[in-house]
Amino acid sequence: MPILGVVASGISGHLWAPAQDYVSISTATVDASHSNSITFSSIPTTYTHLQIRGIVKMSTSAVPQMRFNTDTTSNYYMHTFYANPSVGDSLAYGTSGTLLDWTIGTGSTVQFAPFVTDILDYANVNKYKVVRSINGTDNNIDGGIQIGSGLWKSTVAISTISIFPNTGNFLQYSQFALYGVK
Repeated sequence: MPILGVVASGISGHLWAPAQDYVSISTATVDASHSNSITFSSIPTTYTHLQIRGIVKMSTSAVPQMRFNTDTTSNYYMHTFYANPSVGDSLAYGTSGTLLDWTIGTGSTVQFAPFVTDILDYANVNKYKVVRSINGTDNNIDGGIQIGSGLWKSTVAISTISIFPNTGNFLQYSQFALYGVK
């Protein structure tokens, strides 16, 4: 019997079942006319956390950003670490009008780039909202990875998430999927 089979046979109790723990809430795919924003609205408060998964292609030099509940004030804080084969940068931002400046899917060759973003305790009205994200890109010349965390300084439950580029558009076939995590 393979090692994994031996280990698995010794497990008892409740096993983690991702198919039942992640519930698809909504998806969005950018069509040929492109889009300058993606909005998930009327998000139910019945989950513990939210997760956004996607693959994004941006017009050159655009950077995806995110806001909650149409809040455009300076209630957002973020910290990111970006690394590529030739240089590593750590970027810290204090007060900002947006959350998570993802440096993905941009540059002279404009490739698709995957990302996963978790929004923790999004419906808890007793604490600020914390976000963590990981993404990467390969621009054939210099790609990179980025990990980041952010804070929305608000105790209001999140009911709307807007994702938009700081300039330009999301290009055709970019896709975003919102999941509720039990």
